[in-house]
Amino acid sequence: MNIKTLIYKKRLGRYDCVKITNGDSKGIRIVFEEPIDGKITIGNYVARLSRGVAEIDTARLSDGKISPKLYSGGKIYALEDFILYEGRISTPVPDSEYIRRIYENLDSLSERVSILEEKNEEIMKKMSQTLNF
Repeated sequence: MNIKTLIYKKRLGRYDCVKITNGDSKGIRIVFEEPIDGKITIGNYVARLSRGVAEIDTARLSDGKISPKLYSGGKIYALEDFILYEGRISTPVPDSEYIRRIYENLDSLSERVSILEEKNEEIMKKMSQTLNF
């Protein structure tokens, strides 16, 4: 029996869902790429997270948009939402806030790349200089 699985990866300080597999089981497995411990809450439902894996009983969830939260290391992280409908899992259509966040991260990364390119150019110039005695 295949289990429904959501795989989360930490990207730029947030946990994004990078892969979904829909199985025919009655449960959902949430997997993180790193082996973290903690708890995941969905409304009033709390699931234990051990070594990056949590098992959730779908009978305790209602259809609709699900906004899980991760409690680990004394911090709270909002996980990317998912939609549960008639036993199937999907991600919501990106909204303007999500697109704005992606653009801001892209802009920040572009600035960092520009700075690194300038430093790399300076290093290359220093390395290519010849010593004259």
